[in-house]
Amino acid sequence: MKTIDMHTHVIPPSFIEKMKQDERYGAKLVTSDAGKSHIAFSTGGKHPYSPVFFDMEARKKEMDKIGIDVHGLSISPRLFYYEFELGIAKEVCEICNDGIHEMVQKDPDRFFPVGTVPLQDTEAAIQELRRISEEYGFKSIQIDDLYWVNSAQRR
Repeated sequence: MKTIDMHTHVIPPSFIEKMKQDERYGAKLVTSDAGKSHIAFSTGGKHPYSPVFFDMEARKKEMDKIGIDVHGLSISPRLFYYEFELGIAKEVCEICNDGIHEMVQKDPDRFFPVGTVPLQDTEAAIQELRRISEEYGFKSIQIDDLYWVNSAQRR
């Protein structure tokens, strides 16, 4: 019997490259005095900068060590970009979905894609869902329910 983890976080290498080149993405690589690296987001969050989040060979070694056969690859929640203007949010969704597709292609027996959509705009979300479904065959997406809770509290 296979052990499947349906929801594991990644940061696609394509996003990392874009964030290093363009400050519009509101993210930067930071190294602490203790030598630990993370990605700091302008929205206040941070995410560890560890190879298991962007290097699929490192991830497979970790999976083997803990006895996981298959991972569903989904972006870190910090990459939802719901608080950003729609143009940037759409770009990040496309970069991340394309990146996850590339990551899965390296070993489709060990990985499957979990996409993301820009929830701040229904039409844009539907367009991205159609694109990743039709172009890449994605069968699932993730959404952040806390976005909706926080949005309701702000009203």
